[in-house]
Amino acid sequence: MLGIGLFIVTVVFVYSFIPTALSFTAADPGPMEAKQASRASSELIANLSVGERQYTLNSTATGDFFNASSSEENMTEALELPITVNVNVTLRALRDDDVVSVLDSNGNNIRLAGGTEYPENRPAAEVVRIVQMIDRDTDCDPACQLIVRVW
Repeated sequence: MLGIGLFIVTVVFVYSFIPTALSFTAADPGPMEAKQASRASSELIANLSVGERQYTLNSTATGDFFNASSSEENMTEALELPITVNVNVTLRALRDDDVVSVLDSNGNNIRLAGGTEYPENRPAAEVVRIVQMIDRDTDCDPACQLIVRVW
């Protein structure tokens, strides 16, 4: 009787624990990551918009933000996210899907992508907002995508 009980416990353990321990796929992001991505995108738009013109970004302020916050740690801190999450923020042109570049306040050309490098095969909570830039000389003419990913 004791042998059969031990056998059943062992079989249940093997079928329930071993497959999850050997799993190589990442879990889908949950509602917490979705809220964090949404909050981060809203905060970016609120901080970088021109006056009352929501979804119209100041290109110089946007360049300064990405210049100061492009690293993984700085982006997480700037968006007030927990240090345990990964975040990637990118502005892409609508017409050719290239990353947008603008000039910062010092006249340096800044590529508007920052945070943790996003692995394409990793699931992430993603928020995409269509925004414009006040400077029409950017790749963001007529508009571009603000993409915030959290995983």
